[in-house]
Formats: sequence, structure tokens, C-alpha cells
Amino acid sequence: MKNFLKENIVYILSLVLVSLLLIFLGQIMLDKFSQTANYENLTTINDRVRCAKALGWQVDKSSETTKTVYIPENFTKELKEYNEMQKKCGFDLSPYKGRGAQVYTYRILDYPAQTPVNAFLNIIVYEDKMIGGDCEVEEFDDLYLPVRRASDADIS
Repeated sequence: MKNFLKENIVYILSLVLVSLLLIFLGQIMLDKFSQTANYENLTTINDRVRCAKALGWQVDKSSETTKTVYIPENFTKELKEYNEMQKKCGFDLSPYKGRGAQVYTYRILDYPAQTPVNAFLNIIVYEDKMIGGDCEVEEFDDLYLPVRRASDADIS
């Protein structure tokens, strides 16, 4: 047995190293899959509420409204800035220029604020996949916040 180990130690160590590498890569792929799974197949209200939860928000599912929007071919300065915010959250509207998308809006139940506010989550969906979104607070006219929930200190 000692001779077998001596003669094959390089092969055994290589096999162990390859096994560990495959386990590590599998874990990375599983994490990536579970992250993107929250933002795809958004065909039902429950799917979109799950998506909101993955973004860090508790929403009122009975408050859902929907509208169709058109993503322009040419971005204005404001839309470029809005898309930069999307990119910081892991989304990008650029590939969807010239296409129509659905915007699903929900009342946020757990928006952290010193005083009560009317906060809403907008999820932009194209072909059942989230491609962007934002949070808006009715009391702050025309202010759009990142769709991913920041720490409470960053929001209030």
C-alpha cells in the first residue's frame, strides 16, 4: 500500500484538487442561479412579490397596478442618469431600447422613515424578466431611489 501511495501521490493530490475546484465552481454557479432566479419567470403576482422580497422590500400584493411603457431608442440626459442607477443595482435598460415593457407597482409596507410616507416599488419587466425598477416616495416629487433596498441609514 505504501508503494501505491508513493507512486500515485501526484495523481491523488491532483484528483483532490480538481474535486475541490469543482465543488467551489458549483457553489458559485448555484449562488448566481439563485440570485437571478428571483428576477426571472415573473408571470404571477406571487412571483413579483417574491422578487420584491429578494430586493429587500415587503409590499402589499393587493396594491398591484400595471402599465405598459416604451423604452426610447435614444436616452435623454435624465434617462441616462436613471439607467446609471439601474446599473448600480445590477440591471441595464440599454439592451431594451425601442421595446415595450410592463411596470408593476406596489405599495411598500416597510419603508423606513421618521414619519409615515407613501412609498412605492416599481418593477420593470420584459418577457417575464425584471430588467430594472425603482422606489419612489410620493412626498418627494420626482425622486427615484434604487430598487434594491439600502440600509435604513441610507434611506431615511
